[in-house]
Formats: sequence, structure tokens, C-alpha cells
Amino acid sequence: MLTSSGIREALAGLNLRDATKALAERGVLIPDKEGKFSQSVRPPGQAANVRLYVVAGNILALSTGNE
Repeated sequence: MLTSSGIREALAGLNLRDATKALAERGVLIPDKEGKFSQSVRPPGQAANVRLYVVAGNILALSTGNE
């Protein structure tokens, strides 16, 4: 999971909207039920929900085409 600042850092130099859309289309980012690229998540130990970008657990397999 990535915070908004984390996703901006990871995608530095790219158009954020276009890059997150492309990652979601490829199954790398898991959108929420409404199609937003970040999800409202309550991390363990946190009292409130925060919006995070959820990355697929099989991201390494996706990058090598072994999925």
C-alpha cells in the first residue's frame, strides 16, 4: 500500500492520473468499488481510515509476465 505522497514519488516524472489509470488497467493497482484508484483502508493500529493506493500482491510476477 502506498500513501498519496508515496505514489507521487514512485511515479515521479509521469502524469499521475495517466500512470495510475494504466496501472489499474494492468491489475497492478486495485481500485475501490467506485473505481477510484485509492481505497479507504484502516491500517492495523490506526483509529481511522486513510486513503491508500493498494498494490497487487503479485506485482513481481506481473512485471516478468509470469502471472
